[in-house]
Amino acid sequence: SKTLDTTKLTPEKIEIAVLQHDDKTNQTTIRMLKDDELTTLIKQYDDEQSKLEADRQKQQSSTAEKDKK
Repeated sequence: SKTLDTTKLTPEKIEIAVLQHDDKTNQTTIRMLKDDELTTLIKQYDDEQSKLEADRQKQQSSTAEKDKK
C-alpha cells in the first residue's frame, strides 16, 4: 500500500494496474505498469498541467489588460 503525501508524482509513489479482457480466450488479466511506463504517463500529465497553467495565466493577463482599458 502506497500513500501520496506530496504533490510531485513519481513511480515510487504510485501504482497503476491495467485490467484487460480478451474476448477470444474469455480471460481477464491484471498487469501492473512498470516504472518506465509510469514515468511516461507522469511526464504526459505534467506537460499537460503545465500547458493548462500557462493558458490560464495567459487568459488572466489578457483579462487584466482589458480591465485596464
